[in-house]
Amino acid sequence: MEIEVRFEMGFAIFRILAHRILATNSLHLAKYLLTSHHFPHPDHSPILPNLSTSSILELGSGTGYLGLALRSIFPSTPNPSNSNLKSPFTSSSSASPFKWTFSDQLENLPLVLRNLHANGVPSFQIGDSPSQPYSIVELDWLAESAAYLAKKSLPSGTSPPDIILAIDCIYNPSLSTPLAHTILRYSGPQTVVVVAAELRDSEALEVFLRCWIEEGEKEGWRIARLGWSQEERRVVGELSESRFVTWVGWREDGVSK
Repeated sequence: MEIEVRFEMGFAIFRILAHRILATNSLHLAKYLLTSHHFPHPDHSPILPNLSTSSILELGSGTGYLGLALRSIFPSTPNPSNSNLKSPFTSSSSASPFKWTFSDQLENLPLVLRNLHANGVPSFQIGDSPSQPYSIVELDWLAESAAYLAKKSLPSGTSPPDIILAIDCIYNPSLSTPLAHTILRYSGPQTVVVVAAELRDSEALEVFLRCWIEEGEKEGWRIARLGWSQEERRVVGELSESRFVTWVGWREDGVSK
């Protein structure tokens, strides 16, 4: 599968093949999720077995590559049951219709929009109108961190997603705590969080994990780093390399905030 991804650098827009430049963790995770969905291994369950029927909030979407790469997993048309929803995220439950929400800072969203157009995605919404399976919303981690610390509720009508993905988002120590707060703020009792990163900045990783674990303990979170057996490494592929780390987090017994 070939995906066209456009990168904006100053006033120039470069069209390139995704595998040439993109952050490698997103590439490897997309490859693993696609393989485990279309060619499931009989002895190894996938990390996210209900991905194709889940509501997903992707933090730091960047170019929008991950959601685009996984399109073949998801329904190609909107689910009619979305029509009366009033937020970019569906409520967390095993019966939720598919929904992918791309999120990033406001200035980065035009790039996501441009790539959706470039790859022929016909149905998506900008902002909190989820009548289509794909939405693009602004999420500023600094603003969300302040709202979390102030114990503010989510915007009216917004429900937590089934899955939160934060892939290749840990790179700046000053943003690590706001990222953790954003994850905690938008997670519900049934939300599963997947955080994947390349081991580049140990300080950024340490700050993020300390905040997620310490704050999460107050809310009944369980956070685990994924490890792979030799057989699992053959299934997972490059994602199991030592330079990558993946964590999964959830609230034990669906503990509410």
